Amino acid sequence: MIDRRNAGGALCAALTVAGALWMTGCNGSDFNDGKAQTILENNSIHLDGEEVQLTQDQLNCAVENDLFETPSQASSNRYVARITQKGRDLKFTDDVSIGEFPQPAAQIRGDFNLQVTNFGSTRDPADGTKLVEVRALVKISHPCFGAGLPLMGVKKGAFSQDTLARAEFGFTQNGWQFDKIVH
Repeated sequence: MIDRRNAGGALCAALTVAGALWMTGCNGSDFNDGKAQTILENNSIHLDGEEVQLTQDQLNCAVENDLFETPSQASSNRYVARITQKGRDLKFTDDVSIGEFPQPAAQIRGDFNLQVTNFGSTRDPADGTKLVEVRALVKISHPCFGAGLPLMGVKKGAFSQDTLARAEFGFTQNGWQFDKIVH
């Protein structure tokens, strides 16, 4: 038999527990690699002055399609392929550098779609954000770059083709959102 005098208290306690569980879900405990991947792949991501790497075949195709000029020697161990207007139209913002990194590299700026291929660590900085190390391919709408271009990370203040990029996410009233690439 239910004691009706305590039924209201029990209902109140149950609602309190349910509310606490709901709030736990809202404060970000639902953030994981899958959530980060969904956010990065299903939204256009703004990249500002980020570096991507190209394969030699992608660079050759880009030169053949007048996106960049034929590489010329800039120093004893470095070549550059100067950017053309067609390359700028695809949101490349600088010449391709050859010899500075193991693979040719170029700078991009604008809104891009990404494909996530790998994750590193996820950290919770004190400010309530999530910082996720991620290997991602930047999608550029041109046949030369159909496979995507790997986004370079930063190590000790310099771009590195061996370092995962770090994506910062923040929690808003609409849930988790991508904030920026962190250097």
